[in-house]
Amino acid sequence: MSRWICWTLPLIAVMLASGAWSADPPVGYVVAIDGKLERKPSSGNWAVARLQQPDYVGDHLRTDKQSMAAVEFTRGGKVGVNTATEILIVGPREAKDVTERSTVEQITVQAGSIWAKFAKQSEQFKIQTESCTIGIRGTEFVVEQSADGETEVSVLEGEVEVVDSTNEVTRLKPGQYIRARRGQRARLSRETEQQMRQRLERRHARFTRFWAKRATWRTIQNNPPQRQPVNRPRPRP
Repeated sequence: MSRWICWTLPLIAVMLASGAWSADPPVGYVVAIDGKLERKPSSGNWAVARLQQPDYVGDHLRTDKQSMAAVEFTRGGKVGVNTATEILIVGPREAKDVTERSTVEQITVQAGSIWAKFAKQSEQFKIQTESCTIGIRGTEFVVEQSADGETEVSVLEGEVEVVDSTNEVTRLKPGQYIRARRGQRARLSRETEQQMRQRLERRHARFTRFWAKRATWRTIQNNPPQRQPVNRPRPRP
């Protein structure tokens, strides 16, 4: 029996760290990787993520300066993760929601930039940065978090609601973008949708091309990943 325990304990530790025995279902899957994506579960270490890998509440995801990736969430939305970007997937309890559902409620952009498109949401979904909170229900938008603490939010479709650190609320429509810093009121600017897309393409040329391929990515709805059965170790005779 002692030999069996010694053999199984390391395996169990690996399974728990990877989320294979998670009591909660995944909230999303990695649907595209260009380069290398790393994932750190809520209780674990950084490791290289693979295509179609499930993501759970509490996961950190990050890319290096040469890599990009994308995650599709089960609630209906895709998030492109640009180079040198780190995000955190937050659930209802961490987002101070009174419900106990196992669903992603918020993404925290800790560094870098994301390009996201969400279907119409029955309940508001949030993006959190250092200097503002972005509430969405169905839209396409880009969030950029600079190293000096400034957040820029650009809306391409739909509408988002931005609450800056002074609790000022601004509703953005297509062609509008806002810059926010901690302790300051956000600054609103306007341009045409075409001008906005051109500006983003000049700033993030490679990321724009990567995002444009999203129609070719394997999606949850059309081709759901098959969950691998967990092979639990059996006692040796």
